[in-house]
Amino acid sequence: MKERCLIWREDDGEESREAALVRRGDRLCIEEISRGPLTRAMFGASPYGRRIVIEGEFAPAVLAHALYADSTQDLEVVLRQFFQVGGGRLVDIEDALDRENVPYVYAAYTKDEVAFRPAC
Repeated sequence: MKERCLIWREDDGEESREAALVRRGDRLCIEEISRGPLTRAMFGASPYGRRIVIEGEFAPAVLAHALYADSTQDLEVVLRQFFQVGGGRLVDIEDALDRENVPYVYAAYTKDEVAFRPAC
């Protein structure tokens, strides 16, 4: 079963960005999607999305630890704090996972294309 939870949304009337957590079994996906004229100018398409996927039974605790959060805290709460209060972005999560040597899969996508990087 797939479960998607909106974590954060920002909209200034022209440009919007949002982050969501998607859970499917022991797989976590964090995605960040932007839409608007600035997105189109920067990436050649709108909407433009990026996502990372982390797998494993302990993925929520590992991700929380990488973000310097209490690993017993609910992951949605941790990510809300990270995006809304801390001003974090998906690239910051990638940096945290890299720092902790946590493997993940990365993809950037538009409605027509996907750029995929396997687990590193």
